[in-house]
Amino acid sequence: MRTASLVSSWVLIHMAWAGAASAQVTGRLSGSVSDPSGAAVPGAVVQLLLPDGAQPVLTAATTTEGLFSMIGVPPGAYQVVVEATGFRKHTERGVVIRPGQETPLAAIKLEIGGVAEIVEVSASAVLLQTTNAEVSLSFTREQLKQLPVMNRGPQAFVMTQAGVSSGRGSPVINGQRTTFTNVTLDGINIQDNFIRTNAVNFSPFVLLLDQVAEFTVTTSNAGAASGGGSSQVNFVTPSGSNRFHGEALWLNRNNAVAANTWFNNRDGIQRPFLNQNHVGGSLGGPIIKDKLLFIPTSRRSADGSRPPPTAAS
Repeated sequence: MRTASLVSSWVLIHMAWAGAASAQVTGRLSGSVSDPSGAAVPGAVVQLLLPDGAQPVLTAATTTEGLFSMIGVPPGAYQVVVEATGFRKHTERGVVIRPGQETPLAAIKLEIGGVAEIVEVSASAVLLQTTNAEVSLSFTREQLKQLPVMNRGPQAFVMTQAGVSSGRGSPVINGQRTTFTNVTLDGINIQDNFIRTNAVNFSPFVLLLDQVAEFTVTTSNAGAASGGGSSQVNFVTPSGSNRFHGEALWLNRNNAVAANTWFNNRDGIQRPFLNQNHVGGSLGGPIIKDKLLFIPTSRRSADGSRPPPTAAS
């Protein structure tokens, strides 16, 4: 009985911890549904589907005021389908959910007609976020892939976000102590929590670009679902999709066009030899459509660097 009790306690603790972790990394979706006159449409069914999906990931119904909200949405691209009796089915494509952020949709206006008739639109971004007081910015996968960064480390991009600075040493958010910031990967903290004085752009768990799909920096007024600090840096790993997709990479750094240091030039020392290669790739897609998706990644490094020569005594 004692063993069973310990096992039950362990399971409950880990379930609670997993719920807290997912709350930090998932996003939220909200919006409103009205008829052509602008009156609210209560009881409309709102479904969230993966691109080219048939089974909804989440489902909600509008309130008497025509409002709807979805929480715990995994980051990614979706399509939103709205159905109501007496109106045409409405589909919005290209709805992007960011980690740790709320995505407010522009007001959805249904057209009168049969349910078999479909109205499709591309989701329009809402430039002014009015649903909560959070101040947050996201770095997208496309930005991670296109912008240059040393050693393929995505944490260096944290420094590009508003409110993050290193004017007096270690990078901090809004002038706070480094211990006030919570840095997570898929909701799991990746900081050195024994000392907890490391900067927001460093962790003992070294992240690589292929491991991160996007990230969000919340500089102030983080929601109650986010714990561990008054500011948040939420990294998210890539996920699979209903389409097969992949990529291959080869990154080379060498001393052929590198600059030498001023002191080496003064002492007549040549540029240090460097020939570093990063080779890898990834492939993702469906195993069971809408249910079981995969995205394994692989990476191999070949480092041909050697210690720089020293000046003669």
